[in-house]
Amino acid sequence: MKKSILNTPRLLEIKKKKKRVIRNRIIFILVCVLILFIALCFISRIPKLNIESVLVEGNKIIETKDIEKIVNESMAGHYLYFLPKTNFILLPKDKIKIELEDTYKRLKDIEVKIKANRILEITVGERTGIYTWCGVGLPEEGMKPEENKCYFMDDNGYIFDEAPYFSNDVYLKFFGAIDAPEPAGSKYLNENFVDVVGFIENISSEDINPSSIFMKENGEIEIYLSGGKLPPNAPKIILNNDADLIKMAENFQAGVTTDPLQKNLKEKYDSLEYIDLRFGNRVTYKFND
Repeated sequence: MKKSILNTPRLLEIKKKKKRVIRNRIIFILVCVLILFIALCFISRIPKLNIESVLVEGNKIIETKDIEKIVNESMAGHYLYFLPKTNFILLPKDKIKIELEDTYKRLKDIEVKIKANRILEITVGERTGIYTWCGVGLPEEGMKPEENKCYFMDDNGYIFDEAPYFSNDVYLKFFGAIDAPEPAGSKYLNENFVDVVGFIENISSEDINPSSIFMKENGEIEIYLSGGKLPPNAPKIILNNDADLIKMAENFQAGVTTDPLQKNLKEKYDSLEYIDLRFGNRVTYKFND
């Protein structure tokens, strides 16, 4: 009896009517969405609302045409096959920045702005090579200097571009592990790079001229000095990475300005093997007589 009441002609008609109403609403909404989408497609393609040209500023080393190529490739195509990426509102600014940063590690401080006259302005900065990173380990015995590939590194230890070969110690060379498989785009000595550089600056003088630094896996730092020999046979300064580098610099300065080390450095520098700062306030050293 209950089943027959639920299926009376009147109730069935009411159910059908509700379904029609719901179906009509859905169709109406879909039609409105379609009309809106078509309108957006037409509006988004209006020339006055789309980028016409690219202006690049701030670059000195990387070619303008190369930057323009990356930007134009990032703006090419459409969203959903109809909405152009060159539209001012739809412009993929973040993608442009990411593509430029990934392609050219030298670039920094990238800004993407829309100017008048449908111009997209790309303003960039370029990192300056202050040092070079030349590998995880020291060059193998017998390897020619020009065979060791080096990369430019900025003042924060960021490695960004391959460096040409220099016949002398134009750049201070760093050796040791980095934080990524590929050199370009990685960091060297994340935690205390600035402290190590500060130590090197504090100990440098007319007689003490560091040429390369090797961060060993055991935490020791070997600082090789300029002279007639190449690492690992060149004279070196040894210290621990976790030491108080300001205090170590003070100990070093006290040692090299006091005899007998001061006298030996002047008279027997070519036979210096090492100066060791790993033992507290003691400065130990060895000359090969």
